[in-house]
Amino acid sequence: MKQKLQKRMARLLTALLAIAVTVCFVPQTGAPVYAASTDPAMNLGTEVLNQNVNTSSPETLWYADETWHVIGYDGGEDGAASVSGAVTLLSVENLDQTQYDDSGNYSNVYANSTLRKKIEGADGATGIIDRFSESEQGAIKTRTLVHGSYNEDEPWNTDCIAGDADLTNVALWPLSTKEANAVNESLRIVDPEHTGWATVSWWLRSPGDIDYSSAIVYGYGDVLYFGFIVRDTYGVRPAFYLNLESVL
Repeated sequence: MKQKLQKRMARLLTALLAIAVTVCFVPQTGAPVYAASTDPAMNLGTEVLNQNVNTSSPETLWYADETWHVIGYDGGEDGAASVSGAVTLLSVENLDQTQYDDSGNYSNVYANSTLRKKIEGADGATGIIDRFSESEQGAIKTRTLVHGSYNEDEPWNTDCIAGDADLTNVALWPLSTKEANAVNESLRIVDPEHTGWATVSWWLRSPGDIDYSSAIVYGYGDVLYFGFIVRDTYGVRPAFYLNLESVL
């Protein structure tokens, strides 16, 4: 009981610190705001986010009314999907449930997928990105999702979306098979107490080994790179890049 209480307190303190960090930017101008020298917690700045990156106990941020694990920091080699100038954040929980493709076409092309619509919104539908305020979206560093094919020689390194074209200026995205494999195994598990439930497995953006399958992370934390049928329903667990210039 004491250990559980300590863990809860640690998570609460981390979340409170994250709130302080993430709100301190000026979205209208894009210029960062620096805390007064009398506030030592705020003066920690982004370096606090560089502690325990992509470990079993990473820093956790509260952002857009959700909690996010820090899985990458400024291009560091120990991170997953890490790039220079940004903190890579992965949602702690599945934020929705969906089929990869509900069109009846059995397609694993991400650009046209139901999974993408759930994340980005389309045709008047609300996506997860719409839960972010304008200022929160303004702090995101967008990326390109590169197209390609299932890597038959090293399937665990598949790092693409199926289709004929790249997707540019993407704010919120599912991990690829390669990126998911780089995530600490314990962080891949959404619910340690119910690992066999389909609702705690989650889709990746990468194609599986056949045209109507896409890769997933199973509830136990295993990356199933060969994929499951796109009509199946699993979790939506997005990631994004938080621009370091927008954080203290």
